[in-house]
Amino acid sequence: MIRLSAEPHSDPSISAEAVAINVVVESLGAELSRRNSRLATDGLLDADFERQTRAILREAFSQLQHLSPELPHLVTVEYGSAASMVETAHIRAAQDIHPAEPLMAAEALFGVALPIVRDVIVQRTPDADLVVVARTLHHAVWRRFPPGAISYVEVLRARLSTAHQESRRRVSLELHDRVAHGIAAGIQRIELSTLNGGADPSTELVEALSIFRAALDDVQDLALELRQRVGDRSLDQALAEYIVNAGDVPPPVRLKVDGTNLPLSASVAEEAFTIVLEALRNARTHAVGASGIDVHVRWEERMLSIDVTDDGPGFDPTNVHTRAIGLSGMEERARAIGARLQISASSGGTTVSLSLPLEPTVLA
Repeated sequence: MIRLSAEPHSDPSISAEAVAINVVVESLGAELSRRNSRLATDGLLDADFERQTRAILREAFSQLQHLSPELPHLVTVEYGSAASMVETAHIRAAQDIHPAEPLMAAEALFGVALPIVRDVIVQRTPDADLVVVARTLHHAVWRRFPPGAISYVEVLRARLSTAHQESRRRVSLELHDRVAHGIAAGIQRIELSTLNGGADPSTELVEALSIFRAALDDVQDLALELRQRVGDRSLDQALAEYIVNAGDVPPPVRLKVDGTNLPLSASVAEEAFTIVLEALRNARTHAVGASGIDVHVRWEERMLSIDVTDDGPGFDPTNVHTRAIGLSGMEERARAIGARLQISASSGGTTVSLSLPLEPTVLA
């Protein structure tokens, strides 16, 4: 049994419950750090999570002040303020914390706190019903965490939906700006050839044929992008095959892979693949004059990093107009899988960097 009292402290007003809460916070920080959780750093809990932990423990001790033989409900989820849950969800999303991590932390909190809370109650009430103690703590923990996790998932689903809408909008713009424009220009050339009186129309027809062929190339390129999937292949294989299939599209793309490929879950692999394809499309569209594009994939023990770099003229990532070239969709897709997207640009080119922590939740 852990002896918890105010005796070791110079301030006698510190209660056994307050000491116990501090011990739980310290022990939980150490446990989550051992599990490589983002909710703790070097043994210290995330500030927001520590506030939640202390509130949960204060509630449990308050409920246990007067033990009742009536068992509390094993699980009673209380959704509380929707606005508050959404705010917390956005905080977790900004921290790139996986939705399952708070639930894992809740399980760790219960496991760490139960023996400490039990000892405080038993020291005060030796005949305390330990089942009531356990259920009271369980209720205080689990009435908070599931709603937060659900809200977090809904935020990520909304962001993924935004990313899909961005992709659909991009396809629509491609069809309108490239394909439809090319067809219209070709038709105009043919119409001009019929208005030249006795002049030889062959020149206009040759130009129209050239324009139609370019429009056909655009349609084929767009179709290639749309049908690309990782499927049963590894991410490295999917990227290599895409680059081979698109080999005739300038500028040339070079792929370099360092490290050993790890199997990603299907959804994570598809999103990462889509992000790289979008970065390549952006480079081909906007890196005018680039001599080539380099895709560098690095598999490390706990991180997958992918850089897509071109040597084009670059652009200003903070410029509002440039956000319309698919960057926002890429960022939303990255957040949805717990990854981070960074964009750096200068007069010497642009690099799009994707960093994906290789947590158990993203591996197959």
